[in-house]
Amino acid sequence: RAGQRQMAAVIYRAAENGSRILCQAPTGIGKTISSLFPSIKALGEGKLSHIFYLTAKNSTRLAAEEAFARMQEKGLRLRRVSLTAKDRICFLPERLCNPDDCPYAKGYYDRVQDVLFEMLKQEDAFTRSVIERWAKQRQLCPFELGLDLSLWCDAVICDYNYLFDPIVYLRRFFDRRDRYAFLIDEAHNLVDRARGMYSAALRKSDFLACKKLADEVSKPLSKALMAVNRQMLSLRKQIVQDTQQEQEHFMTAHTLPEPLLQSLRHLFTVYSTTLEQNRRLPLQPSLFSSAHSLAPELMQLYFDLRFFLRIADLFDERFCFFAAASGSQLTVKLLCLDPAQMVDERLKLGRCTALFSATLSPPSYYKAVLGCDSDEQTHSYALPSPFVQEKLCLLVCNQINTRWAMREQSLEPIARLLFEMVSAKAGNYIAYFPSYQYLQKEAEVFSQLYPQLPLVLQSPQEDDFLAQFDQPHPERSLLGFAVLGGVYSEGVDLQGEKLLGCAIIGTGLPKVGAQQEILREYFQQKNNSGYDFAYRFPGMNKVLQAAGRVIRSPQDRGVVLLLDDRFTTAAYRRLFPAHWSHARILSDSEQLRQTLCTFWESQADNNG
Repeated sequence: RAGQRQMAAVIYRAAENGSRILCQAPTGIGKTISSLFPSIKALGEGKLSHIFYLTAKNSTRLAAEEAFARMQEKGLRLRRVSLTAKDRICFLPERLCNPDDCPYAKGYYDRVQDVLFEMLKQEDAFTRSVIERWAKQRQLCPFELGLDLSLWCDAVICDYNYLFDPIVYLRRFFDRRDRYAFLIDEAHNLVDRARGMYSAALRKSDFLACKKLADEVSKPLSKALMAVNRQMLSLRKQIVQDTQQEQEHFMTAHTLPEPLLQSLRHLFTVYSTTLEQNRRLPLQPSLFSSAHSLAPELMQLYFDLRFFLRIADLFDERFCFFAAASGSQLTVKLLCLDPAQMVDERLKLGRCTALFSATLSPPSYYKAVLGCDSDEQTHSYALPSPFVQEKLCLLVCNQINTRWAMREQSLEPIARLLFEMVSAKAGNYIAYFPSYQYLQKEAEVFSQLYPQLPLVLQSPQEDDFLAQFDQPHPERSLLGFAVLGGVYSEGVDLQGEKLLGCAIIGTGLPKVGAQQEILREYFQQKNNSGYDFAYRFPGMNKVLQAAGRVIRSPQDRGVVLLLDDRFTTAAYRRLFPAHWSHARILSDSEQLRQTLCTFWESQADNNG
């Protein structure tokens, strides 16, 4: 396909030269195979020691496994392992990682070497199902078994956090530098994930609840927990007093409150001493687990505290201290505003990095926030779409205003445009909304105006939303309402007649709030691009991801409606990818009807 060889070539050169690349590759190029094949070639030539395929979602992990399997069917000999999170792969109803409570942990290290030897003789592909099968047969912890297998594998498929998380990263690999290749799929997701991995939070109520539990465990621990509670109580009173006229009670600071920090550090010392003492005490089942650890609530707070102090050690101008009061509750956060340096330090552990996604525009933004801005060895590429442009009817409706103050007035005009979209050709369609509240209001208006058309609404809970779209040749139109930026706006593969079009309502801007405004102010001071970095660029990424659900293969054809007048402005048009150069601007529903009629007739003629 167009662009596929180019992507493979630049990734091979990155492995050869020891460089980084950002690659925007539109849907359909085959990003997974285009990144794995050149990396495997470089591995076989001795340029690399290991390949790490890093993903944000299960669906992309499966795509990598399928790509490896196809190559192995053609003769590739390579050992690979897929790592699954401990909570997801644990066999027990409740995870209890100690030999007294878990039969899969008991005697693990006495038995694992023989099992590893057998597995490596019989298997090359250690997927989750393979690991679980062997672990159950030999009564071994499947999570630890996957980690131990990774040391014997050439390629590792895993979540971002195995490289970037400051606590749970793979120490067996990343405590040193080596000739690693980091292939980072759907790299647009890494921005928020990295901020989350380097942010921490603590709640006042947890300290008070644990203080009551600690009364019977350890007086020093109880006293230290109470000292932290008093510091947080004092901070809460200060915040409420200083923000009496505000609807939200919060404060921000670019330095850490030293009295609170001192009390937290003292608490951690007491916690560590208590845990060490408990290992030598007779068992008290009501207060301790059978491994002589503290009760689950106390242990969870210990881990939260340890992580908070770890992030506090990193705290500098890239972070912000945030404290919010609500009733008697106080939540304190260490917000990572700019994870670029931490990401850069992790990427330096390897020889080469390829960050790729269908949406990495503008590249200057992603270079800045993903730690590649100062690296002269970083190159960015925007590959062409492999699909014929004329098969996508891309329309911008400039009479729709979805700004907060105008949303009520937009409901009926949007309903009329959606009706024209689904009436032009029978099939499945999805409309994406900036919020669930907006979605519900539009559903009420649409159902009143067009009760004959069935609607499927995304639910805040788990639902079978996508199952409704699994009919390849529906006899009548089906319209789904989903949230822009939600689980159904990216990573969804509805090919052919399963999805004929989508409408995107609004520009996807993150909700304005205290923390988002902190982010805007930070980047405004840093590079004078606060609004773009905090709002416009992340919002446009959601738009491009949702639009990418429509054309998934060379045979697909479909419609994308952009319903917001801001899409006609230069600030947004410059963010359109090259294969959107044919976008047309419409002003009313009648013009939309005529345009869609012409489009579908031309598609029918071409197919004929």
